[in-house]
Amino acid sequence: LTGALDVAVLEKCLKTIVDRHEVLRTVVKSEQGIGYQEMMSADQWTLDTVKLDDAEIVEELVDNFADAPFDLSKDYMFRACLY
Repeated sequence: LTGALDVAVLEKCLKTIVDRHEVLRTVVKSEQGIGYQEMMSADQWTLDTVKLDDAEIVEELVDNFADAPFDLSKDYMFRACLY
């Protein structure tokens, strides 16, 4: 991205996507061995932000973020991070 970025507007736009698509906020839970789906509210979804002191580690941070597994029982199925 180039130019000025309004982080609050970006986060609001991404949160709107999560709110509109139930699959991005649906988790799989189990109770007494029986699986079921539960939809979370989009209200708790946030855009992660990382302030960088060393630009050389950006690639490593992005790789780690992209490789992090989702916990299907509690994580939103959509995540984003602004570096």
